Amino acid sequence: MSNILRKLILGRKESRQPFMKPPLAIPGESLREKLDDELFGFALALYIPFLLFLLVVYKTIFSAPLSHLLSFWVYMITSLPVLLVAILYGRRKIRKILTYRQGFMGEQIIGQELERSRSMGYVVFHDIYNEQKKFNVDHIAIGKPGIVVVETKSKSKLKKGSPEIVYDGTRLTFPDRTYTMDPLDQVEANAKWIQELAHKLIAEKKNAKCQFNNKNPVPVVRIVVYPGWYVDYEEARKVKAKTMVTNDEMLVDNVIKSLKQPLELTDGMITELQELFEYYLREKNKEMIEY
Repeated sequence: MSNILRKLILGRKESRQPFMKPPLAIPGESLREKLDDELFGFALALYIPFLLFLLVVYKTIFSAPLSHLLSFWVYMITSLPVLLVAILYGRRKIRKILTYRQGFMGEQIIGQELERSRSMGYVVFHDIYNEQKKFNVDHIAIGKPGIVVVETKSKSKLKKGSPEIVYDGTRLTFPDRTYTMDPLDQVEANAKWIQELAHKLIAEKKNAKCQFNNKNPVPVVRIVVYPGWYVDYEEARKVKAKTMVTNDEMLVDNVIKSLKQPLELTDGMITELQELFEYYLREKNKEMIEY
């Protein structure tokens, strides 16, 4: 919805928002918005059959030629296709609601856990959206080792068996013997975009303290987190895998706390990157306070 349309609908001519700057995104904000959309769709799926039922009752009461009972069943049978579509639509919405709810809770848990890294000198941002390619980066933490890019994966556990993920450096294998490489590819793509975005923001600032660019890239750390799972990463450690995989309990106190990079960022570089990312993210949300 455009700002003009918002102003026409809200009709705020003599007042404006009191806020001086727009808010930053909270953990899982994109998923929360999707969850809200699915909840609205589910409510709509319930609302249509309810209106249809009221219509059937109305037609039955005021029908003249046939008896009320016969009229009721005639209208019910003719309404069955609509009811069937509404039920199928509602079931699909329920599945999506449960999926988005689990993903949202996972991002909240990891986001809240990652906030503890601030005491170690990190700056944390959540839900960074790429408008061109239509994807979002769950979390980033900027500290002396560089920019830590964190991808959250909320996967359901099996009712029986050990909730263990085996990570060999190239793929993730689950207790049911299924495996995937998608989260590793995803966090790699996310990290590449965040790195490019950092270079772009630095290049646009005059007299930047950070001198990172494509030839001298800012250090980026990639982490995939599975809340509630145990991760066996011994094989990944042997081959010195570039992407780390862990859980919520190990994320800050073990993984992030132990990060080391040959090229560390100074306090001035961290502050500058914080300011650049914060300005960029707030500018994207500027329309939130313009009406």
